[in-house]
Amino acid sequence: MIVRIAPPIIKKADWTISPLEVDGRAIGYVCEDEIREQKVHGETAIWPGMYRLTSRHSPAMSHEYLFDKGTFELLHHKQYHALGGENNPELKRFRPNHPMIEISNITGFQHVMFHWGNTDKESLGCPLVGARIGIVNGRDAVVQSRAFYCLKFYPMVMRQIAAGRDVWCKVDRG
Repeated sequence: MIVRIAPPIIKKADWTISPLEVDGRAIGYVCEDEIREQKVHGETAIWPGMYRLTSRHSPAMSHEYLFDKGTFELLHHKQYHALGGENNPELKRFRPNHPMIEISNITGFQHVMFHWGNTDKESLGCPLVGARIGIVNGRDAVVQSRAFYCLKFYPMVMRQIAAGRDVWCKVDRG
């Protein structure tokens, strides 16, 4: 599987928005920080290249969702508790602290993970995924991000990683 961050279609002083493809098929969009020649921590888009995708626990984000190890379906922790949590037999399949999708071995970068969010203000150097492009607080943004991440992108990619298949991220700046 190849996840491709295509060349940006929106380039601003502080952010970029690019099409997101999986195996050559457009599936959504990615919001990142601006493209820079020199790395600035938390403020720089990923360099062009081909990077392996792996899974990794994130102390900052993994706790928000529980996951089903078989299907990689995600369930927000608030929804889990509202549905009865541990007392609901239908929810026994969900485990805490879902692994995140990490883009590995980027020179000068660490802990870069695909995740949800709308604008560059939420990215800290990580690509944010969403179903559409919109405007949030006066900034270009990816929208329907959590639903896109949880229901489409995450299960599609994590099933392949968990199965031991080669999964790559190609970053193309055009």
